[in-house]
Amino acid sequence: SRSYERLYLPLAHVLIPVRNSLVATQLVRVASHGQLDVVMLLPLLLLGPFYFMGLRYRTALFVVSLTGVSMLAAGVAYRLPVVIAFHSGAFALIAIVAFAVAAQQIEKRSRRAFLESRLIAELAQHDVLTWIKNRRVFDEYLPRLWRQAAEDGRTLAILLIDVDHFKPYNDRYGHQAGDVVLRRVAQAIQACVRRPLDLVARYGGEEFTVILYDTDGSRASNTAEQIRKCIEGLTVEHRGSRASPVLTVSIGLAVVAPDIGRSPNGAVQLADEALYRAKSKGRNRIELMDEAEYRLLVTGVFQNFPETVRRGTAKH
Repeated sequence: SRSYERLYLPLAHVLIPVRNSLVATQLVRVASHGQLDVVMLLPLLLLGPFYFMGLRYRTALFVVSLTGVSMLAAGVAYRLPVVIAFHSGAFALIAIVAFAVAAQQIEKRSRRAFLESRLIAELAQHDVLTWIKNRRVFDEYLPRLWRQAAEDGRTLAILLIDVDHFKPYNDRYGHQAGDVVLRRVAQAIQACVRRPLDLVARYGGEEFTVILYDTDGSRASNTAEQIRKCIEGLTVEHRGSRASPVLTVSIGLAVVAPDIGRSPNGAVQLADEALYRAKSKGRNRIELMDEAEYRLLVTGVFQNFPETVRRGTAKH
């Protein structure tokens, strides 16, 4: 469609007005010699630009207006009888107005339908509470980005972010306050993740997830720490938390090099295990797992990790 717009439309904007003007002139010339039946072909010249030639409304209106002017000029030049010229002109004017009004209504309906379909698509992709991407988008986007990373030889980082002690927060401050907090947390995360291929989504409940493309452990840890500090910096009071007097998050981070023999579900499981470690160590911290831990991942469970396996950096 883009090639069509680049090649056809600019050419059509020049050729169609010229063609219509020439055809209208020739029809009037023939009519002036007594063959009045050809006047019945004029509606086709006026109808085509609006409905059959793929022109935008304003361009089509310009084309038919120019056609009408050409017809009048030809009538004067070829000395078309006044009665015939009057009836033909009136007929053409009525046709132009009728076609223009109908085409405008059709275009309005098409635009409205297009905008409504786009809005529905946007709503289907966003979480209704936080207005960031939802779990469905994450589940569809991760395999695509995984394949791209495998083809490009790049790494992926997956962050699972959990609001610390969120149930006690809801119990103490109420569900409406909890909803407000989740929106603020989502906005804070989104503010820290800006690259085109990266994704922020609500994973479910008080959990969020981030996908970082072509990111090593150091840069991914820096981004995770930026998110942690940003949310802690909101200074939202949380007296029900055992981790901090203000609202905080725990972050599990997995950095993996995708390939054909690996599954993105394994990377998510790795990030989930890292999040479990962060929460079991006191929360309000980051735990990193990378290639060494991935090799210990077996069919949905983890083997016992030796103490020498690299642990994520703790943040308090």
